[in-house]
Amino acid sequence: MKMFYKGVFLVLFFSGFIAKAQQVAYSDLKKISGKTSQFKILGKNNEGIILHEYGKYDNIIEAYSASLKLKWRKNLNIKQPNAQIKKVLVFPEQTNIVYVAPNKESWNIYAQSMDAKFTTGLKFAKLDSVYYGKESLADNIKVSYSNNRDKLAIYYPIPGKNSMNFILLNKDLEVLLKKQVDFLLPEGDYSLNDVLIDDDANLFVVLFDNTKLKRDDSNYDRMKFFALMQGEEQPQLISFLMNRNLFGLAKFQVDNVNKNIVATGLYTDEAKKQAKGYYYKTYSIAERKLVSNNTIEFSSDLYKQVVGKDGAQSLDGLSTFEITDVVLRFDGGAIIVAESRFNNVENMQIPSFVPAAGPTFRTVTVNYYNDILVLSVTPEGGQEWFKLLRKKQISEDDSGYFSSYAMHIRGGELNFIYNEELYQKTNVGGYKVDPKGELLRSVAFNSGDQDLMVAPRSAKQISSNEIIIPGFRKNNLRLVKLTYQ
Repeated sequence: MKMFYKGVFLVLFFSGFIAKAQQVAYSDLKKISGKTSQFKILGKNNEGIILHEYGKYDNIIEAYSASLKLKWRKNLNIKQPNAQIKKVLVFPEQTNIVYVAPNKESWNIYAQSMDAKFTTGLKFAKLDSVYYGKESLADNIKVSYSNNRDKLAIYYPIPGKNSMNFILLNKDLEVLLKKQVDFLLPEGDYSLNDVLIDDDANLFVVLFDNTKLKRDDSNYDRMKFFALMQGEEQPQLISFLMNRNLFGLAKFQVDNVNKNIVATGLYTDEAKKQAKGYYYKTYSIAERKLVSNNTIEFSSDLYKQVVGKDGAQSLDGLSTFEITDVVLRFDGGAIIVAESRFNNVENMQIPSFVPAAGPTFRTVTVNYYNDILVLSVTPEGGQEWFKLLRKKQISEDDSGYFSSYAMHIRGGELNFIYNEELYQKTNVGGYKVDPKGELLRSVAFNSGDQDLMVAPRSAKQISSNEIIIPGFRKNNLRLVKLTYQ
């Protein structure tokens, strides 16, 4: 869960210039191996900044200093061969790893604890064996953790049933709960959307009904939210009183400070083609009831910001925006972030060097990642302010890998980081948004200094003032660290 301080911050100006907002550090270039072509920035521990490189069965751990100098690199020493890593959680002095490994017709689930250097094994436990014949279960085994990372849930569905198996662990890998949970549901085709855990080890499960609807059918009740509270045997269905058609999926989050579940999203009308506004609902875990339930229609001023004064006269909804982040505030309100995202499949003519030959075409998927809408919402769900952050990113056949943004949260300040252009000599920067909705444009660095393409969507905030962004030059990886002053 992301938390946001609601406060006032001072921005210093000197002779008309903004004081430097961040420092930039780079790692050395390193070639990406075919065996460990994927990577994940895990965070920061007492050894430094930790990077996990992995392939199907190969796992490498690297530690970097504060200046991004490589300190050490080693194979991840886990006890079972052919294991698939499901989650690695780093703590200052400890690392917890959950993985699965095949054994004839079963998958075994293991948890292993190591020190910060990934050398000394602190604890090892076999948690479960799952028998599914020849069906591969590994991809269906998921892991979630609480905001304070003291609780870890491992779960997987039981085929043919509206049931799931759950294993709940604490930080010391002690089993707090291990049981099959049955969900009482009306007829439908349900899939798992999300599992949340609060800091008190209560579990919350979001299911989605994939049953194909007729054009005129409402869809507001397709998401089912269940709570499995500590000490209770059966999950309870919670109603968030969804009475508008959903435009995209609802987002559910645990507010551990106020002991609430927050549901937010966009709603539409019967035509289901445009978002007409947003909803914000909070459910009190302690009181077992909905304590706020608000639906806010987008204003004409918002439409003017999106398309301009002339276009706003004919605009009555947003068709390309989807909620990408929800940052909860300590007062019970939130910052809702939505980005304009869409794809088009287009036929592009290929130039021919033979005059007599007819034109030839190739099919491409064009990815658009454009403006960002930031909404500040009160604890009751009312709108305080909104801002539109302008950007335009277009790419082909890459699923927008270098598009979109990274978000760094520092106290009451949100920093949005993105590529201003999608090429190797672009400014990487974005916007700073303070608690009152004031905007400040910033440039962190120019990627041409290192001849890089950075991927903000794969960035990781590792502390209150540091974020790591991966950058690429051909088949080489270079990490970039921004440190906010």
